[in-house]
Amino acid sequence: PEDVLSPPLLKQAMKENRQLADELLAATEFTNALIRDNVRIENTLDRTRQSLRSLNEQIDLLQGSMLLSRIVYAQQSSIQQVEFVSGLEQRIADLRLRQFSIHEQRQALRDIDSYVASLLTNSKEIASEHILTSLGNIGVIRADLLRQLDDEITRQLNLAINIHLNQQQLEASHRSLRNAISEQSFWMPSNLPVDMQWILSLPVALIEQVGDLPVSSIAGQLFGTLAGNSWLILPFALIALLLTAKRKSIKTALLQLNSEIGRVRSDSQKHTPLALLYSLLLDLPVPLLLTGLALSLRLDDGSHQQIASLTALRIAAVWLIFSWCFRVLAKDGIGQRHFRWPADNVLLLRRRILAIGMVILLLLPATTISEHWPERLAEDRIGLLVFAAAMLCLTFLLHRLIMAWPFAKRGQLLQQVIAYSLATLPLALLAIAMAGYYYSSVKVAGRLLDSFYLMLLWLLLQAVAVRGLSVAARRLAFNRALAKRNAQLEAREREGGGDVIEPVEEPELAVEQINAQSLRLIRIGLLALFGTALYLVWSDLLGTLGYMDTVVMWESVSGSGDSLQVSRTSLGDLVSALAIILVAGILINNLPGLLEVLILGRLSLATGSSYTITTLLKYIIFSVALVSTLGALGFEWNKLQWLVAALGVGLGFGLQEIFANFVSGIIILFERPIRIGDTITIGDLSGKVSKIRIRATTIVDFDRKEIIVPNKTFVTDQLINWTLTDPVTRITIKVGFAYGSDLEKARQVLLQAARENPRVMKDPEPQILFMAFGASTLDHEMRVHVRELNDRLPGMDELNRRVDALCKEHGLEIAFNQLDVHIYNSNGDSACISSEKK
Repeated sequence: PEDVLSPPLLKQAMKENRQLADELLAATEFTNALIRDNVRIENTLDRTRQSLRSLNEQIDLLQGSMLLSRIVYAQQSSIQQVEFVSGLEQRIADLRLRQFSIHEQRQALRDIDSYVASLLTNSKEIASEHILTSLGNIGVIRADLLRQLDDEITRQLNLAINIHLNQQQLEASHRSLRNAISEQSFWMPSNLPVDMQWILSLPVALIEQVGDLPVSSIAGQLFGTLAGNSWLILPFALIALLLTAKRKSIKTALLQLNSEIGRVRSDSQKHTPLALLYSLLLDLPVPLLLTGLALSLRLDDGSHQQIASLTALRIAAVWLIFSWCFRVLAKDGIGQRHFRWPADNVLLLRRRILAIGMVILLLLPATTISEHWPERLAEDRIGLLVFAAAMLCLTFLLHRLIMAWPFAKRGQLLQQVIAYSLATLPLALLAIAMAGYYYSSVKVAGRLLDSFYLMLLWLLLQAVAVRGLSVAARRLAFNRALAKRNAQLEAREREGGGDVIEPVEEPELAVEQINAQSLRLIRIGLLALFGTALYLVWSDLLGTLGYMDTVVMWESVSGSGDSLQVSRTSLGDLVSALAIILVAGILINNLPGLLEVLILGRLSLATGSSYTITTLLKYIIFSVALVSTLGALGFEWNKLQWLVAALGVGLGFGLQEIFANFVSGIIILFERPIRIGDTITIGDLSGKVSKIRIRATTIVDFDRKEIIVPNKTFVTDQLINWTLTDPVTRITIKVGFAYGSDLEKARQVLLQAARENPRVMKDPEPQILFMAFGASTLDHEMRVHVRELNDRLPGMDELNRRVDALCKEHGLEIAFNQLDVHIYNSNGDSACISSEKK
């Protein structure tokens, strides 16, 4: 009977076929979408390549002309953001996985009878002839659906792979086009240089520019956009009104925080961040309104609306930053109360920050317009005059700002260097703009302004970190003092009572007394954060440096015929070589000392090891810098080998002594027979080693004269190093007693003098030796050891004085030479005169 087979089997098979049909329909739609995307990407790729070729041809033909600048600026304004198809890699992986699954299903459907039998086996039912036929037909339909779906997925795979490859090429071409436009717009002149003709035509040009300004049209567009998007300003206005209403309570909270600063019981690390937050809230209403205004203008695609929106955003940022700094530098404000900055410096900083902020507010509209309408810079006289006036003002104000900063006394030279360096930047930008590169100077000025914001934020965060560590150190000291007082009170109570002593609040600790390691780590972290942010600010302009690779400084030709090679050294290579030299110089002068302070000073190294390591590090840095510089300038090893060979011949003849001294210096650094600070004797020369250079070593003798000794001398001649491994040295004092003296008493006197002297070591013990019967003396030697070389001369002086005093005290005579002189007269008689000679 037909009801022996369960009906759900047929229903399930038909359901799976319907799902395959739906999947096939969706795949067809997705294929059509991929075809459209493929056509769009290919067309965009063709246009981008054509634009890049056209731009390169125009650059070759019109290099350095004002016409090229207008073409590039027009190309820059017309370039559009490319809309890429996202998720292609994942889609390709999913399609391949699905295709593998379909292949397995098609393999199972190659034999329909076996497929039907497997279905019946899995269902464990007995099927009728009608059911077998139906399942066979369903299998045939499914096989056809799977074939069509496989073909469709194959098309999708091919399209997706093609789109993915085209997108990669498009992205590379689009990036090349943007880089070329960016490089050319930055490095080519955007306006005529300021010369006498430019100055003479300035009044007429100003009148024409003012007359051509579509003020009413621009104002109408902006007001129309604001009227249509006024709803966007409402939430910002409400927040600004709320902050204005709470202004009095915020000020009260800020005053309360400031009043608790310096009190160990109430002060905490969170006081300064809270005070900065309250100050920020007080200055936030106006920037909020400007931000809402900027966002409402940004919704319109008009160029005037976009420029006005960006100008409003920049003014909001400048307003917020400088008003915040102005409030931090208020009298008895955060700068004085929290950071302990001197009141006079804070007052000067407050005035000069305000002046700089006003100048920048006047500068922003001109620079924003110039940056977004570079094609109009050739006729922009107003913007250039505003830019020139602002740069002159900033030159004066930046110098006075840095000189007002509370530097330490030891950093006054660094303060002056920073002040004059910052003061020259606006002058340099002004000179660049007057030379015809107004657009480039505007771009750099914008990045310098952002860097100035970052520097202010960095200094503020560093001051907050220092204050936080100072508060923590002070609280720790107070807690220790409180615990000590409690321990004293408990001891007095155990002893029977006493007066209660109130805890005294200790004065705030100086910065030098806080945890130096934590402060160093925080400063390193802030410096790394500041460096990263600074790189992000300048990253877009760093790409324009690739233009210098196109400026060829010189060429070198090697080989001939088919093996002819032309090596070009560009301006970029020259700048890279100069940068390598600069970085190497900085590293040679600072890295060894920093390494010694941070690492070597914490290790238990032998005397002079740190100097050896830092000196070798200098040699390594110099060698790497030399090789890198020559490589950057295009000097290859196969071109240098003849120079090296000639240098070797020169070393073998005329420079052999210099080379020998250099090698000897390396041997000294590795073998270390002498070290910095060692006291040595070489020949008739004695002194202390002060410097070990490449060619010679400097010794300071005991007359404080500097003596330069070639390194070869220390390797080939005999050398006495008094402090190489053991600073203990022996002193030998010779004493001659008169004949007839008590030898045992003489021995005891010398031993007493040696044992009483604190410089003489107990181990090895002093030795008193009767050495010989002299002509007039009984020769004794006192042999003692002292711990340091500096004890030799003072020890000999003290021992000699003490021996003389003890001999007088014990009646011992220190003998001197006896001399008999015989005088003969003319008669042959003689007279003997006895003379004593010491």
